Amino acid sequence: VRVFGKKPTGGKVEILFIQSHSRDTWEALLRPAVREGTTISLWDGMSVTVVRKTKEARFMLEVSGTGRFEELVHKHGYMPLPPYIKRPHLSAQTKSTDSNMYQTVYAKHNGSIAAPTAGLHFTTSLLDALKQKGVPVVEIMLHVGLGTFKKITAPNITEHVMEKEYFEISSSAARTINATRHQEGRIIAVGTTTVRALESSVDESGFVSSGNAWTDIFIHPGFQFRAVDSLITNFHLPRHSPFVMVSALVGLEQLKKIYREAIHEQYRFYSYGDAMLAL
Repeated sequence: VRVFGKKPTGGKVEILFIQSHSRDTWEALLRPAVREGTTISLWDGMSVTVVRKTKEARFMLEVSGTGRFEELVHKHGYMPLPPYIKRPHLSAQTKSTDSNMYQTVYAKHNGSIAAPTAGLHFTTSLLDALKQKGVPVVEIMLHVGLGTFKKITAPNITEHVMEKEYFEISSSAARTINATRHQEGRIIAVGTTTVRALESSVDESGFVSSGNAWTDIFIHPGFQFRAVDSLITNFHLPRHSPFVMVSALVGLEQLKKIYREAIHEQYRFYSYGDAMLAL
């Protein structure tokens, strides 16, 4: 979640909370950067103190004050949006709009830095219609990380290092996926983070195991998919890991053709854009 606080000088600070390391310790991004030891005032008596800066140019913050911190954060905070979605003037209306639009209908757990945007195309009625047609639909839990927005700067993409993302696959979800595979059905992943979770949990025979883990798998051309047959995903920014993953699945030249067609037909790109089914 994204919030705004004040330094002792009165200067405004934007805080993007990334991950909780304990009840009172959070990892966050700060804009502008703040010196270690600085206390940032929030609201309702809450504050955070900058403990240290990490090597990833992030900050460890210690929370102080009374009240339930997570409840106050969600009360006063704003939905974290991708850098290319601009909100010059934040208001209750824009907060409500983004909270409703930038969220899947099946979201249940806090923890993602962003919405798994491929899932934004699914409505409750669409999911019900799929189930009525006999299409097995399973849910896994995943926390989208900052790596989804990280541009690939390495000259050779194989040298790119992914950020870790947390996921959980229940025993019932794994059972349904494996049964579908056994019956020669197709596994269609909704979103690139789902692909990363499944491909991090599959063995050489294609068997998907249940469990929870952090994955830093980077899927690029040459990768052998074992868990996933097809992918529903949005149109992504070039030189970003989701784009590279799709090129690994369908081939770079085919993906270029798809993008040229999308541009010609004026499809919408990125988080609030249209989707493709990569077979």
